[in-house]
Amino acid sequence: MTQGNLGVALNVSRSVIAFWETGRTRVAKRFLGDIAALFQVDQSFLLLGHIGSREYTMITLDERELLDRYRQLAVEDKVQVDAWVQGRVNEATVFEDKTDV
Repeated sequence: MTQGNLGVALNVSRSVIAFWETGRTRVAKRFLGDIAALFQVDQSFLLLGHIGSREYTMITLDERELLDRYRQLAVEDKVQVDAWVQGRVNEATVFEDKTDV
């Protein structure tokens, strides 16, 4: 759904939707029910980012593409990718620790 489509559905301008997305303004409470219905989610998901004990995190398009590629790998390749990524994370952590000294 585009900003324009959502704006039409809520009877607001596309720029209002853009302001909501970028955090320049907050979504008025009166729109929460309509937005939840449009996206078929509970209002608590919109407000809290989770339903019950399950937490959801929005991912970027780049992250989604990486995840899709990862899911196509064989199990043994996933193990190698995980080890490689963990090595990079460890290196970054060590580098950050050295710069904090």
